Amino acid sequence: MMKSNKVLILATVLTVFCFLAVPVFGPSVVFAEEKGKLIKVIDKSNLDEIKDDLSVAHQIRISEWGMKANLREKKQYTYEPPPGFMAATLNRKTKVTLDPDKGLLNYYDQGGWPFPEPENGTEIIWNGLKSCFMGDDFDHPYVGHFMGPRGDERSIGGSWTSIQWVARTDIEPLGGFSPNPNGIEHKETIFQTYPFELKGTSILTIRYMAPEKEDNMWIYVASLRRIRRMSASQRCDTYIGSDFIYDDFGGMSWKGESADYKLLEEKEMWLGMNNVDAIPYSKGKPYPQRISEDLEKRPCYIIEVKHHDPNYVYGRRVVYIDKETYTPVTTDVYDTKGNFWKSIVYSSNIRDNYVEGVTYDVYDMKARCCTLLDMKQLVTNKSNHKINNNWDPNHYTTAYMKKLGR
Repeated sequence: MMKSNKVLILATVLTVFCFLAVPVFGPSVVFAEEKGKLIKVIDKSNLDEIKDDLSVAHQIRISEWGMKANLREKKQYTYEPPPGFMAATLNRKTKVTLDPDKGLLNYYDQGGWPFPEPENGTEIIWNGLKSCFMGDDFDHPYVGHFMGPRGDERSIGGSWTSIQWVARTDIEPLGGFSPNPNGIEHKETIFQTYPFELKGTSILTIRYMAPEKEDNMWIYVASLRRIRRMSASQRCDTYIGSDFIYDDFGGMSWKGESADYKLLEEKEMWLGMNNVDAIPYSKGKPYPQRISEDLEKRPCYIIEVKHHDPNYVYGRRVVYIDKETYTPVTTDVYDTKGNFWKSIVYSSNIRDNYVEGVTYDVYDMKARCCTLLDMKQLVTNKSNHKINNNWDPNHYTTAYMKKLGR
């Protein structure tokens, strides 16, 4: 019996030793933390230490709204977009070009990032617009909190899904759906699951490749059991009483040809990347917001966006785009008079082959209210954001909207 116990103990010790010795004696293996080590907590007392490397909105929320920022070391990971996406980017047969009248040329039959080595703000923005969350389709479930300046809260739940009609690189049919006589680029739906008065309501958007062709938008109103046509101009309207407009989805959802872009600067900034936790929020004291945010020092592009439409709701945007993933992590929004108005924060986590949404928050800095969307389940702290689900294209029709909403 004693001999058996000694053998068992010796085997256990050897097993533990081998496990711990792998990083030293074995192949190069990195056991990365979910997020980097905490460096420092920033509040209004020490904001000046990093002020120049923060977005305008983060400066205001720390100095005036009382938010705290957790500065973290860069997370260790191996990142590469889906294989088909990367192959389309690196092995492009025909160079992609931009035509003032015809838009993006030699792209939609290939996919990937149109400009692997962007030379200006326009090409950088197009890379961001065509990242498609690194998939031929995606699903972005969310729980939303609409909060007023006095702490009042209204909650919603839903899902944002999209499917590429062209530029497909990883899921059949590769290249795109055929025939495609209308020149569809992609389709997307926003479906509400609660509250009760909105349950079953959905919005279908069809975007076209032609620059001059406006989006086709439809809404199914579940309470009326009716389909209604929406005007493309409604992309400047707020979404069901929230603080963001349709063009704000995912950080930027407008047509690339609808604006001018200027690269203001390239620098390292503290951005909400690898912000893996489901972040708690406050309903007030002094203003509703996330209590804290994890920020990581990232190389980024700072791009100014000005829309051609003189009646566009925003005067300009300043978008902070992560260089590695072309994700629009933070956006400062100004009104038509040049005054600071809104902040859009798309906190995310870099997985092996895609960028996983963690939170999507919009702050109205004038009205002192916000819309906070959680993309993680607060109980399990796991994201429901998925790419390359092989969605059925027949689900992106007005007939299916009716079926799903009943």
